[in-house]
Amino acid sequence: MTVSSEVSVAGPFYGNGTTKTFPYSFKILDAKHIRAVLISASGDVSDLSLDNGDYSVTGVGSETGGDVIKTTPLLAGQTLTLVRRLPLTQETSLENQGAYYPEVVERRLDQMVMQIQSVKETTERSLTVEPGQEKPSMTQIAAAQGYSQSAKTSRDEAEQFSQSAAHGRDSASEAATLAGRWANAPENEEVIPGSGRYSALHQARKAEFAKDSVIAGWSGAVHDAPLKVTPSLNDEFGFADSGDSWKIKKSSFARFQEVFGLPVGTTIMMQGNGTTPPPGFLLHNGAPCTAAYPQLRAWLLANGANVNANGDPIIEDMGGYFPRGWRPGQVVDSGRVFGGVQQDAFQGHYFGAPGSAPSSALGRRLINVTGGSIYLAGDVGEPDASPKYRPISDGANGDPRVASETRSVNKTFTYWIKAYAADQVLGSADIATLANDVQTLKTKVPAVGLKPGVKLVPSNSFVTNASIPIGVYRFAVNFRNVAFSSGAQPIVKVGTSSGVVSTGYSGTTGVIAGNIGYSSLPLSTAIQLLVPNSTANSLNGQISFTRVPTTNDWIFVGQVALPGDYLYSGYVQGSISLPKELELVQLSTLAGTTTMSGGAVWTDWETPF
Repeated sequence: MTVSSEVSVAGPFYGNGTTKTFPYSFKILDAKHIRAVLISASGDVSDLSLDNGDYSVTGVGSETGGDVIKTTPLLAGQTLTLVRRLPLTQETSLENQGAYYPEVVERRLDQMVMQIQSVKETTERSLTVEPGQEKPSMTQIAAAQGYSQSAKTSRDEAEQFSQSAAHGRDSASEAATLAGRWANAPENEEVIPGSGRYSALHQARKAEFAKDSVIAGWSGAVHDAPLKVTPSLNDEFGFADSGDSWKIKKSSFARFQEVFGLPVGTTIMMQGNGTTPPPGFLLHNGAPCTAAYPQLRAWLLANGANVNANGDPIIEDMGGYFPRGWRPGQVVDSGRVFGGVQQDAFQGHYFGAPGSAPSSALGRRLINVTGGSIYLAGDVGEPDASPKYRPISDGANGDPRVASETRSVNKTFTYWIKAYAADQVLGSADIATLANDVQTLKTKVPAVGLKPGVKLVPSNSFVTNASIPIGVYRFAVNFRNVAFSSGAQPIVKVGTSSGVVSTGYSGTTGVIAGNIGYSSLPLSTAIQLLVPNSTANSLNGQISFTRVPTTNDWIFVGQVALPGDYLYSGYVQGSISLPKELELVQLSTLAGTTTMSGGAVWTDWETPF
């Protein structure tokens, strides 16, 4: 046997509430040589017990390992780590001049190597110093532990920010997808399967179809059946179209008449014999409007119609009448009342030669035209005279027509008044508004993710990006190979339209390097990317900023790599409150005079729309 691998740890394994089997790939000599370390969701550490039946082990003695089988599933939030751990004893005794058993010796050698690997694994998780360095005091160790805990806290916060950002990205992506389907899902395809709800495109197509069907004719084209001669208020029509599932509920011809501009009380003139009313209309025949037509009755009572003894308003009789416009206080034809009848009349006049006196023959008055004869009067104030004279043709336009009234050439038509409309159609839409809303919705669907900004090349003591859009809710500042003098300590500041902000930063920046170990400092006047006495001279990395909703407060987290005499790995986390909208971000140095050069700085950003 040999121990050909230094692997002595398996995991950590993350719980999901169902998994109970966890593999390990290293050799063990006894089931008790595996330590199962459980860390709870709150960070408490404990060992599972083999003796108490917390788990069982397979693969003892196998070169490829086996499985640890937990009695109960590993819960969400818990982690399990498997570590080979042997007792630090040697119980094999070799007697002088005794028998030699190679397998026993090799087993003990294997056990010693495994013990050494266990010690090595423990040491690698311990705080150590280089040979020749002074041993740290307990105070220094405690400080280092505090820094380590701060680093862990920062890591956990960064992980939370990352998860929040990922969740926001996924939510925005889902919202964008759903908004796109509400706008453009194909006709007859539900936006959300099983919801019975359809997109704006579907509604527009159906409305367009309904309009075209009305124009083309109701019979056959829309309903595929003859219309009722007199639809009632309770009629319900289903409109056949390209999909069996689509119907317009609670719709009637009378409702469509109202939608297309004919409110109750409208009078129309139609060719007909007066016995077949158009759907929704009553004849103008002088009849009372009873409670059977409540919409028209209310309209007539509210608009001054004459009322009979039963309190029912009268529908004006238009048989034989020309309509004439009327309004209260009119000047032309003044003195009239609404619904009043006026008999025919001929404006008073007489015929005479220019300059002739009324007593001349041509100046006699024409006082009556009746029965095809003309009566002539004597001089003004004289009684009627005889004989009667007929009008004489002028030889070109036929014989003059004489009747009992003065009138123009005419034909008879019937007048009808709109009496009722159907119930309101639930879900009816203004098509023009709907089309505008669809266009607006299209412009509101965001392109999810960060949008790349302009790349800037540093060549001065600072570089500023002032093109961040107003309303941005997330952005990232990126650095690549930005060079500066050793120890110059680069910093980042944000600002508004009023300029760069140099106060109010809170949080921590930290660095780990070979010459100083771990060091950190609080933020106040800027986001500092290095700590004092650092010798780094170039910058790579990213700082991400996220807006706290409905505020001008921002949280930030970042990580940078800064090569120098030693390799620096730095992190930064914190927050800043601005007095108004963030519009710029600036990279400079703590001294403010050090020239930076080369590389690139650019800002990616994301807005809601």
